[in-house]
Amino acid sequence: MKEMMNKVFFYEGFDAMFIVDYHTLTIAACNKKSVQMCEMYEGELIGKHIEALFGNIIEDIMEMGVQENNEKYTLYCKEFKGRWIDLHFKKISIEDKKYIIIQCIDRDEHKKLEYMAYHDALTNLPNRRCAEERLKSAIKRASKNNTQMAILFVDLDNFKYINDTFGHAVGDEILKGIGSRIKNSIREEDVVSRYGGDEFIVILDKIFEHDHVRQVVERLMDAFLNSFKVEEKELNTTCSIGVAVFPQDGRDIDSLLKHADVGMYKAKSSRKNTYRIICT
Repeated sequence: MKEMMNKVFFYEGFDAMFIVDYHTLTIAACNKKSVQMCEMYEGELIGKHIEALFGNIIEDIMEMGVQENNEKYTLYCKEFKGRWIDLHFKKISIEDKKYIIIQCIDRDEHKKLEYMAYHDALTNLPNRRCAEERLKSAIKRASKNNTQMAILFVDLDNFKYINDTFGHAVGDEILKGIGSRIKNSIREEDVVSRYGGDEFIVILDKIFEHDHVRQVVERLMDAFLNSFKVEEKELNTTCSIGVAVFPQDGRDIDSLLKHADVGMYKAKSSRKNTYRIICT
């Protein structure tokens, strides 16, 4: 059965899954996630009637069309051991015998996975993937509304020295502190992301004049004036910032990121602890 099951779905997949006999509605097979979810051994689950787990759902299954020639998944929301799960059903045939696949999607677990996919594990800020999606949306809005938006590329100065001298644990605390200070320096509708390593990007939405960009950049620079206290040490770091503005510096992600990156390197190569606004 397991060999046949592997052809039907990922046996070690993230979601709990059962293969149920279509006629007897007893469990014929299940994956490891279903064992964990039900807090039972696989041997205890095999042969058990599906209503012993999910209560009276037979009428719901039939009403929602898990019948002959139905290849679509249907959905039923059910409380299970204090969690809300979405049940997906699909009718299949294995060696000319009919079964129902039941996929159990734990809403809370999927929310956690989605959050992890779009946020940096250290700072809890949006990660690179999330930032680029938010940047696409900001560009689209600015283009539609004929407004401006800006991207700030923030790179820490001499952060390698902190890591090498005091260790990565101290460096991680500095990064978390920096992320928090940047977030507190921008508007709620703006976005700060840890783009990678010691690099952050800030997306400023709905910019009406360049003075606003300068004001935000100067607030960010001021956020680095106070030292960071980590493990009873007071450490200081500065940053170099490059700024690109839509649409003057580009009308797509690649162009804006490129110009912001160029601005950041110009700031860093001049004297660090400063910024450059490109505006080509």
